[in-house]
Parts: sequence; C-alpha cells; structure tokens
Amino acid sequence: MTRHMATLRGYGPRKIQQNLRQRGLAKPLIDEALAELEFDWRASALRLGHRRAHKTREQIARFLAGRGFSGEIVWDVAREVSDAASRDAPSSHPEEDPSADASASPAWGEE
Repeated sequence: MTRHMATLRGYGPRKIQQNLRQRGLAKPLIDEALAELEFDWRASALRLGHRRAHKTREQIARFLAGRGFSGEIVWDVAREVSDAASRDAPSSHPEEDPSADASASPAWGEE
C-alpha cells in the first residue's frame, strides 16, 4: 500500500503517514513500512516538480509540500526545477539575448 501511494499517487512520506494514521494503523507499523520501502523521495519529488516547471518556485514548493515531502526536499527540488525552467526558456527581451543581432533586420520604418 505504501509503494502504491508513493509511486502511483506521487505522495511523499508525510502524506503517506497521515493517510495510514487516518486508516487506523499504529505509528510504529507505519514507520517500519516506510523504512522498508527504500524509495527515492527526491527523485519522486523531482518528477512531480518537472511536470509543473511552468509554475513559479513558490507554487512548485507549495504543491510538493502538500504532497507530503520534507521541507528540505521541497525547496531543493523547487529551486532546481525553476532554475532549469528559466535557463531553458527563451528570452522575452531581445536586448538581453546576446545571440539576437539587432543589425540583421532594419528597424521599423527604415528600409
């Protein structure tokens, strides 16, 4: 059940703990199940974060926190995803883009 929540639903360990407690499982049993899971929580959070790369860093962090990932993973992944998205995004200001050559085409009205 814990693997299903982590892989298919994209839940982090805190969300899984909360769900299992609501179902009446004892804390020691939940902790044991999560320890035996041997799951890469950061990789899971990174996959979810990349799906929301078009969002702001804060929105990504809020989403991941709501999914039950630790604060360290949340901010690390949100920073990595938003930094990668900003590097990959085309510049909206040609004057900031060093590859844009203003002399290649005449200015408006100059022909």
